[in-house]
Amino acid sequence: MDVRRTSRLRETRPIRRPGLSRFFSAAREQIVKKVQVSLSRRVVALFCAIVVLHNVVMHNVALDNVASAVSAAAPSSVSIKLVGKSAAGEQLRIDVLGFTSAQLDQLRKSQQLADVLSVYVLAEDGKPSTTPVFGSRRVAADRLTFEPRFAFVPDASYLARLSLNQLKGGGAAETIEARLHVPPLPPRAQGLVTQVYPTASVLPENTLKFYVHFSVPMSRGEAYRRIRLVKASGERIDFPFLELDEELWDPSGTRFTLFFDPGRIKRGLKPREQFGPALEAGAGYTLIIDRHWPDDRGNSLAATFRKPFRVIEPDDIQPDSKNWNWQVPTRGTTDPLTITFGEPLDHGMLQRVLVVLDAADALVPGNVTAFKNESVWSFRPQEPWHNGEYYLSVDTALEDRAGNSLGRPFEVDMFRKVENVVIQKRVKLPFQVK
Repeated sequence: MDVRRTSRLRETRPIRRPGLSRFFSAAREQIVKKVQVSLSRRVVALFCAIVVLHNVVMHNVALDNVASAVSAAAPSSVSIKLVGKSAAGEQLRIDVLGFTSAQLDQLRKSQQLADVLSVYVLAEDGKPSTTPVFGSRRVAADRLTFEPRFAFVPDASYLARLSLNQLKGGGAAETIEARLHVPPLPPRAQGLVTQVYPTASVLPENTLKFYVHFSVPMSRGEAYRRIRLVKASGERIDFPFLELDEELWDPSGTRFTLFFDPGRIKRGLKPREQFGPALEAGAGYTLIIDRHWPDDRGNSLAATFRKPFRVIEPDDIQPDSKNWNWQVPTRGTTDPLTITFGEPLDHGMLQRVLVVLDAADALVPGNVTAFKNESVWSFRPQEPWHNGEYYLSVDTALEDRAGNSLGRPFEVDMFRKVENVVIQKRVKLPFQVK
């Protein structure tokens, strides 16, 4: 190999091409410019997006503020009313309407409704009581309701106070107050004693109780002050009755049950030995019911009631269904089933312890009447009788006027055998309608 040629190859330098270098330089500058423009546009777009998002957020905040303002203004549309079915004050309640949906949701979740709605009694000078009225609160579909524990007093005024600032977002919602007046009771005639059972004018010495019926509901806690028993001579009998702390009234408040003291009826007991029997055979008495007994409105009775009666020997004999006389109706009619007992029975029990059943033991609806001094019982069905078998279902607790029942006598002589003791609580007595 030629050494000189090799040396020349080593000494060879790269060939420079000025046109290609300028081309690459220009291309690089254009790329840089395009990248800068692209980045600038993206930055601008991002900035614009941020601005738009900011405006949307601020707009929503503004809408929320408007909603809060509307919520705060909502009380102007809220109404508080006294509503109910009875003009007498019973069943009346207070309803609050006009809440927003959001407020109703909050009320449903609230455990402090007493702080939202409170009710006060208004005095004659218009000032509310310091203690709120006791009652319950509940949220219905579109309202908040207050129901008093005890009925609103007729012809009285109350203040209902609504505090919406207890709700979230209530803002500066003002407290709303409404003065409500309960209508007065409609006028009615003075009350009367309409009947006293037993109705007979001759009673056994061991008569157990009286049922006193009134034409209007009566006040409680007055009975033993307003009823007295006197002899024909005018002498008052001391403590003849069993005086209970809880007086025995029916739900309507028009029937009072008055028991004689059993200790003065049953022979051999200390009260009878010490004070004597409340009633004595051969003597005459008068049951007096004072006209000053107030009814449930505080009005006295129209007149004093007197029931004179004569006393005979005690009744120690149990009623016996075998001695009853039946008058059975005809099919296709609504004629009454009539039973004559042979002696007067307890009027109150005759209304509830005898029922009529059909052949399938289903209750036959109808109306009961007791008459002839409670010695006759009558049942008239609502629908005509069908041909076939029926039953009279009788509770063996059914008593006569002296407390002797179908199950056992009132006076039990521990030294003699008690006859005719019925073990079953109820007995079914069949009869045939033809």
